[in-house]
Amino acid sequence: MPNLKLVFILLFVALFENGLLAAVSAKRFLSSNKANCGILLEVSIELSVPEPRPAVLILSEILPDGLRFESATWQGKTLAPSLIKDQSLKWFFGLGGEAVSPGTLIYRLRVVGEASQKVFFSGSVQSPNAQIAVHGERVLWLNHKEIAAPEFMPPSGSVFEQELHINLKADLPKGADIFLCFDEPESWKDWQLYEGAFVIQHSQRLQAQIWLADDSASLTGRAEYYRQDTFELELRQGWNLIGIPLELAAREYAKLNTCQLFTPNNRQAQAVACGQTLWLFAENDCKLRLSGREPFQSGIALDYGAGWSPACPLGLEEIVPSSNEAFWSWEDRRYQLATELKPGKGYWRYKAP
Repeated sequence: MPNLKLVFILLFVALFENGLLAAVSAKRFLSSNKANCGILLEVSIELSVPEPRPAVLILSEILPDGLRFESATWQGKTLAPSLIKDQSLKWFFGLGGEAVSPGTLIYRLRVVGEASQKVFFSGSVQSPNAQIAVHGERVLWLNHKEIAAPEFMPPSGSVFEQELHINLKADLPKGADIFLCFDEPESWKDWQLYEGAFVIQHSQRLQAQIWLADDSASLTGRAEYYRQDTFELELRQGWNLIGIPLELAAREYAKLNTCQLFTPNNRQAQAVACGQTLWLFAENDCKLRLSGREPFQSGIALDYGAGWSPACPLGLEEIVPSSNEAFWSWEDRRYQLATELKPGKGYWRYKAP
């Protein structure tokens, strides 16, 4: 009975000399990027095998210190490494004589080290015509200690009228800094170094983290602050096209219920929301003061679909429309081109198909 591993190696060398195999690739996924001592971690390696499928492959993985190999499966069946030496593992595919199929190797590791450290996986796939690195996830935090998030002062949910001074408090480890983000970050460039107390003048969502010298971060602190303000509707006898620039409390909504309210498509309004454009009928010329919270979003609330769409400013700042946009207001019982958009007023905007 010939030694199967020896046959495998001879076949591998023969194919290497003839360059018969197409390139393969492998991608690693970790079940978690953090694990403490005693935890069982799962590592998945997806093998991509193009046609023509190779007859043999060797997959190697070098495990970081502090991890111990437990078991592995391939295509749902147990598969032991052909070689375990120190922290190195090797799996031979193709010993049965069939071409290697694409699939996912899953192996399990036990965290046995107690040191707090960042460790890295490395591995490769070797075929007779190439050796490539396993790509994908490779960084693991062992016994990572959670650091408390920075604390916002005043606390989240505070309401202010003109401006609000904000400070951040945290116990900073050596070499660490606080980084701040306005609203939700889309990339790391949205974070900025916190250099001391600052002032906001509008409703704002904020996030803060402590960034450490080893590239780790604390838990995320979050806060929301609301500016309370008042606006005035100048109503003319008859129909008025209005916009709601603030988030109104129930008692403020009640002030509008004394008037006839209709949506832009001439249906009776059942509810009023910030950013909504409405037709309001007034029996006489009058002024109506309304108070509410400024929304986090600013600018123009409108539907950007083709054709005519209702629009109104959000917040209490006047807006000058861009030169390539035309907005129309309802003034003196006729539509007029608007050169500036005022809070509390509604507009129509036309967009070509």
